[in-house]
Amino acid sequence: MRKIISVLCLLLCGGLYGQYGQIQQKSYSKKDGLEIDKIHGMALDNDGFLWIAGEDFDVREILNSEKKLQIQRFNGRYFHNIDLPDVGSRILNVFELYKREDGKFYIKILAEKGVHLYLFDPFTTQYTKVKFSVMGFLDALGGVFYYNEMYFVLSQKNRTVKLNVINEDSTTEELFSFERDENKYLLDESTVVLPFKDYMFIGDDNFPLFAISWKGDILKEFPSALFSRAKIANTYKPYIDEYFYANGTYYLMFFKNPNLFKVDEKRIEIKPVLSANSVLENEHLRAFTDKNNQTVVSRTYHDTLSFSRLVGENLEPFFDPVNTSLSGSMNMVSNDINEEVWMSLGNGQIHHFKFSDNKVEQYLENESIRYLMDLTEEKVLIATEGQGWFTLDKTLKKIQPYEIIENGKPLRPYSTRNIIRDGERLWSNDGGNVIEVDVKSQEAKAYRHYPVACMEGHTDSTLVYGTFGYNLMQFNTRTKEHTAIVATDSIDIIDIAIKDNILVGATNKGVLIYDFASKKQQMIQDILEVSDNYFLMTDYIEDVGFVLGSRDGKILKVNVEENAFEVIYEDELKTGIATIVIKDDVWWINTFKGLVAYNPETNSKQRYTVLDGFSNDEGNRYSALQTNEGLFFGTIEGLNFFDPNQIKPQIINSKLVQLRYKGYSESNKGTIESYNRELLSNTEEVTLSALRKDFEIDVALTDAIAKTNYLINYRLDNLDWNTLGSNENIKFANLAPGKYNLEVEALNLSGKTIGEPLKIKINSENFFYKTWWFYLLVTLGVTLFLLYLLRESQFKKQRQQKFSQQLIASQEEERTRIARELHDSVGQQLTMIKKHAHKQGDDSIAQMTNNALEEVRAISRNLYPSILKQLGLTESIELLIYDVEQETSLLVYSEIDNIDTHFSNGEALNIYRFIQECVSNVLRHSSSETLSIKLEKQSKSITITIVDSGQGFDMAKKGILQSLGMRTMTERIRILDGEINIQSKANFGTTIRVTIPIVHD
Repeated sequence: MRKIISVLCLLLCGGLYGQYGQIQQKSYSKKDGLEIDKIHGMALDNDGFLWIAGEDFDVREILNSEKKLQIQRFNGRYFHNIDLPDVGSRILNVFELYKREDGKFYIKILAEKGVHLYLFDPFTTQYTKVKFSVMGFLDALGGVFYYNEMYFVLSQKNRTVKLNVINEDSTTEELFSFERDENKYLLDESTVVLPFKDYMFIGDDNFPLFAISWKGDILKEFPSALFSRAKIANTYKPYIDEYFYANGTYYLMFFKNPNLFKVDEKRIEIKPVLSANSVLENEHLRAFTDKNNQTVVSRTYHDTLSFSRLVGENLEPFFDPVNTSLSGSMNMVSNDINEEVWMSLGNGQIHHFKFSDNKVEQYLENESIRYLMDLTEEKVLIATEGQGWFTLDKTLKKIQPYEIIENGKPLRPYSTRNIIRDGERLWSNDGGNVIEVDVKSQEAKAYRHYPVACMEGHTDSTLVYGTFGYNLMQFNTRTKEHTAIVATDSIDIIDIAIKDNILVGATNKGVLIYDFASKKQQMIQDILEVSDNYFLMTDYIEDVGFVLGSRDGKILKVNVEENAFEVIYEDELKTGIATIVIKDDVWWINTFKGLVAYNPETNSKQRYTVLDGFSNDEGNRYSALQTNEGLFFGTIEGLNFFDPNQIKPQIINSKLVQLRYKGYSESNKGTIESYNRELLSNTEEVTLSALRKDFEIDVALTDAIAKTNYLINYRLDNLDWNTLGSNENIKFANLAPGKYNLEVEALNLSGKTIGEPLKIKINSENFFYKTWWFYLLVTLGVTLFLLYLLRESQFKKQRQQKFSQQLIASQEEERTRIARELHDSVGQQLTMIKKHAHKQGDDSIAQMTNNALEEVRAISRNLYPSILKQLGLTESIELLIYDVEQETSLLVYSEIDNIDTHFSNGEALNIYRFIQECVSNVLRHSSSETLSIKLEKQSKSITITIVDSGQGFDMAKKGILQSLGMRTMTERIRILDGEINIQSKANFGTTIRVTIPIVHD
């Protein structure tokens, strides 16, 4: 019975066993962004990015679809869709991506109208059409091939096949052409050209292989009846299925023929390879030679994919086969076949196979490892989360199930947290059961009570285990009784460690300390050394003491006596601590983001991840083991073993580049998307239109397409870093106006920068009416407008002043004329009348005439004070004051300085007229009893002050200061470049003060 169970377990678990030198595989499909349904071409560009071409089933000839076929670029995380060129009709298929020596690709395109060949630059994403000397479209093209530093391609039009050399300017020259009866069939992907010095082999699945010289002469044919129309059932045409060039020789494999052949160039013959390993049974076959001239041959057979390399003339397999399913032809590409290959297997997916360098051995790669212990000197006992226990023979490197029988049935312990050996018994748990396993018989007994979260041995007869939200428990291995030690219903006990009578528990809310001797317990929370109180593991390490591993990536040393904590390690990625092993003074710390080698003396840290050959980066708690041979560490996906002296970190020689830009273009009035890396790298500044400030970029590391364990950070203007994690797409929805410096960096899992940060200048434009130059223009415009208004005002004022001056001058001229007329004409007439009346003895008439004559003379003097010329300005003013005193009842006070020499006749007239007008206003309007007139001479000016004690006026009253008399007075002073100040108040009199500069000394 036990043997039958053993066989069944072995069959069920056989797929779980890993071996030395296995393959890591990762697949990508539509859910990841792959849109090519049937892949015909794959290539890696010079920066290590993968390019994919083929068919999209939504763009078939039988479908009336508006969707356009594209090629795709893959950077390890994102697929970018790149448009194909406009060939004049709908593109249905891309048959080939052929990489040239300079890194550019030849792309063979099938459209509704003909076949086309283009040269494609993956850096700029620009296409150049290869031109053929034919009328119309080509019917078919063969594959591009390289020989003697030139590129060649076969082309077909009707039944004529031409060999063309492709020039550097993408024109072609025909070397020769030929026609055969079989040429009614078109060239296709099966067409093979093998170039030699004097000739070449040309073959196809539609016509037999033949040798033809470089001048077009048929040298030899390999006839086969199988190429005739009458075929024999269950036979296959002997066309070349795959070939490769190695050791100066072409090696061939024919369709459905497992034997390896080689070409005898001198004899123009094809011979079988007669070596021990020259046969590869296959269903699908593909060979690839990398840039180091290393060749790998992959084949599928019975749903198994395997890889072989040519050693001598033997096809020797390397690495373990991979289970797979294949529905079509294979494609393969690699930069270094010793490290990795990319493949498409015809199933709508691409697959990445990474070959281990044999420094890290992997076992049970699909299982979560829970606990490890030495069962014997040769064997390690391994507990998994869901598949039970296994043993690993360290010498044979073989995994076997560890068969446990309970009540005659196989038992697979679930979620094992510890295995404790007690002589010939093993104590552990199976979920909620404490189990006892007899080492010899491997029979088990279970003692169920409550699910076990962690377990440790305390004494020879007691086990202690923690629970989630229940109690800290004790199990007596003799009485088989479960006993509660401490009620812990408010916490989850994640792990426990015991030394002597002290227990330290790592919980989700702090640290539990329990003394078995005194039965005292402490729950320590709010520990300042950690950001939260969630601890994942605890252990007792000799020469160190109790240690705790926190969820935020810290290892704390615990001083139980003083309840003190000391941080002795802090993880750069702040990730959870799973297990700790110390070997040769190096702390090997299994974290949730890789395995860290930490040297406390030098404070150096080195993180190892899947890139270094480990099965997974997330380590499992409780699963670490040190042996004489090396170290075992368990993860959520498999067990890893390595020699610490042999393992070395992988070095990534990559640089961060921008692969894509998407944003609004004001010139195009819409969103643009660019994959032109030359344009992106040469753009000194990214300008964002004021209309739309959203944009996004994609970045990636070169030569790191499968190295997914790096992080992307970015920041603006040296502010805090924003972490994108594994996301390589940076978006800005609405960047405020201004100039920015965008900095992007890639970090490995140790937090160290990979390559140089990417720096991009950004100019986020503002709306024109919010920009400084617009404000400047508006300010300038307003200033110019105000200056214009000021100038117009000045011109208007000047015109008004000129008009006023002209008006006053006209008034004076008119007054002078009238005064002259009155004096010369009316005065003379009155004088004659006066004389005639005296002669006639009519004294009354004579007296009346004399009075009229005096009145005319007074009016004449007022109109034109001729006394100015006779007496001068000062005496004229004094005479005016004298006349007022004599002719009115006003009490006049005057103080007049001599100013005759300081003013011209015109200026003197204006001063006199001003004083005359002021006196006239006092007499007519003020009802004043007194009048004071002062004319004072200063060093550079004269001051005229006229004060009356009359009724005054309200200066705020509209129209007072704008009256004709007041404006005339003001204008006269302005003509003299003087200043006038009028102060008046109702019933308080009026004071007029004038200051006139002295111009003439």
